[in-house]
Amino acid sequence: MIVACASINRFATSIRKPQTHKTPMQIEKRETELKLEQLDVLDKLYGDLFFAQQHQDVRKSGQPDVSLSGLHSTTWWEYKHATPRFSSPGIQENTCARLAARSFCRYIIYFETPCIFSTWIVHPLEVKDKRGIMNLIHPEWIFPGFAHDKVAEYMKRTHDDLVRTRR
Repeated sequence: MIVACASINRFATSIRKPQTHKTPMQIEKRETELKLEQLDVLDKLYGDLFFAQQHQDVRKSGQPDVSLSGLHSTTWWEYKHATPRFSSPGIQENTCARLAARSFCRYIIYFETPCIFSTWIVHPLEVKDKRGIMNLIHPEWIFPGFAHDKVAEYMKRTHDDLVRTRR
């Protein structure tokens, strides 16, 4: 079966050649793998500046996947792998929105279809009540491919900005 790549999403940034073996329903979710790859890149680039802590009990508390501390600030990050949709429990959406209002919290969404893959950084209010439908979400940033280095740079810039605004 050849998957046509003619109907490209409005936020497409990296386009793949047509696949002969995968349909959207066959793309495996790799959220944990992508998160660990990104945290590894963050550690290699900025390991002396930041401490990243993973939080495992997200099902009950709604706590984001990672808190990142450094430069006298802590930010919160929730990772999702959209193929092309993702799931986000209501308690998690509410917790992320509350953290964003009082501190800093963002979703990192790895968007993947047989034709497109990109990395989105999204404010929690854009995810809330959207049921993981990517066409309804308006990202703050989109990077082509699974851009772990760009996400690490964005995280550092965020902490730099938080320090500057406190002075």
